[in-house]
Amino acid sequence: LHELSGRVFLKCYKARWQGKDVLVEEGEARQIRPLLQNWAQKLAQWRSLSHPNLLRLLAVEEKEGRIYFVYEWKEGTSLASLMKGNQPLEATQALSLATQMAEVLHYLHENGVVHGFLSPNSFQVRADGEEIYLMDWAGETLVKKGILAGGVNLPDRCYHYSAPEVYSGREPSPLSDWFSLGCLLFQMLTGVHPYSDRFGRPSLEAMLQGNLLAQDLLDKLPGGLRFILQPLLSADISQRSVHPIEWIGSARALQAEFASRESKVISRKSFL
Repeated sequence: LHELSGRVFLKCYKARWQGKDVLVEEGEARQIRPLLQNWAQKLAQWRSLSHPNLLRLLAVEEKEGRIYFVYEWKEGTSLASLMKGNQPLEATQALSLATQMAEVLHYLHENGVVHGFLSPNSFQVRADGEEIYLMDWAGETLVKKGILAGGVNLPDRCYHYSAPEVYSGREPSPLSDWFSLGCLLFQMLTGVHPYSDRFGRPSLEAMLQGNLLAQDLLDKLPGGLRFILQPLLSADISQRSVHPIEWIGSARALQAEFASRESKVISRKSFL
């Protein structure tokens, strides 16, 4: 159950629809409809989008005063569950997941879709941990943007991984999503949010001030990881420079490098 603002809620759950498992976002039509500017045209376009790391939007239905956003379903666990307990992932897995996340975000951006509110709960990881999917990307995103456009603030926790300019009320841009990806990758590698306070909680004040509280952890990462993270983590959007294809290529190369290192360690242990 996601509280988006005041009494505006979206429920997100697994269900059966037309004989198959699906993911559903559900909310009250009287609350949601006024927030969805030109929503019919956008959703018609979005239903045509297809990517290996995207849960496809299958339908949007309104019944008995409720609106339902229906997506395909993939078995697995949320990225939030995978990151629970502030335990870092292996660099190879973190880079593999982040590369897939970057690829699906780049695909959406190329098709005119910006999320703006990414978090660990936005992604579903396959049971074997090798593939990741962007989940409830249509309904929640449209509703949140509609709330902001109406001059109403969202709860602070909606912004923990959003770029500072989004928190300040600006329309999210592709660079906003790249900031979120940087925060997620940093946390996958280190176990903590890059702008977390001494209690390990993301600090909105630190993000708005550009105070990278975990700078010491960033400095300790291998050079290649710092190279791909630093352009994403700047709180100042004018200092955030990303070339998607080049970034994805660099991340893939790093993934292969770390995989090779891990393979050599395993081979050495087997020999011993």
